[in-house]
Amino acid sequence: MFKSILHGDLCVAVLTGYNPNVFYELAIAQAAACPTIILIEKGVQRDSWGLLFE
Repeated sequence: MFKSILHGDLCVAVLTGYNPNVFYELAIAQAAACPTIILIEKGVQRDSWGLLFE
């Protein structure tokens, strides 16, 4: 997973399912300054942890 994130051209994170691993992997990609696209299903505003997506 680290190799794919750190050496890939682009990272796509789908946050709709609220998978904690996706949040972790997204943080790694952003810390490594990897170009990132973040997707979430339209109409979803809050996840189970109370985070707000706008």
